[in-house]
Amino acid sequence: MVQHGFAHINHASSDKRKSPSELGAHRPQAVILDELVRGRERLGALFGDRFLPVVVPPWNRIDRALLPALPASGFCGLSTFGPRGPAIPTEGIVEINVHFEPISWRGGPHFAGAESVLAALVSELRARRTGAADPEEPIGLLTHHANMDDQSWTLVEELITFTASHAAAQWLSPGEMFRPRPRTAGAGD
Repeated sequence: MVQHGFAHINHASSDKRKSPSELGAHRPQAVILDELVRGRERLGALFGDRFLPVVVPPWNRIDRALLPALPASGFCGLSTFGPRGPAIPTEGIVEINVHFEPISWRGGPHFAGAESVLAALVSELRARRTGAADPEEPIGLLTHHANMDDQSWTLVEELITFTASHAAAQWLSPGEMFRPRPRTAGAGD
């Protein structure tokens, strides 16, 4: 269990449909951090040890200027969409992102198609082999369970079954992924 923002409300002041954001620079940092802390406290009270204080921003958008305040606010991790940078974003925060998903959002949520989903996975594998992406970052699969149809679920189940039995693949728990790692020189400088 991780924290998906606070209320999943789009507070973006510009074109809300184009760049929705709950945790963006358009709001005071103190307000955003207060909401995140209240959410963390509530989830911790409800789920105890099953809750991991990792921020997963709605719409995968967060004002990166908030990151230095996250550890003091009780958070240990961040997860958005796309490859993370080579440097740790801030001391005390582990960034593990998601990289592909079975849903296409154009025209309303629907199955993206096996070919498209697997091409995205192959692209992530290639990026790690060629050095275009951090080879130490796990490849993340994004699911939106409320929006997934039978085809989406079937593909995810087949992917899990195949990779779970493959010698070169390993499924990690959130606790394993969000363990602190040494800070890269120059990170956040």
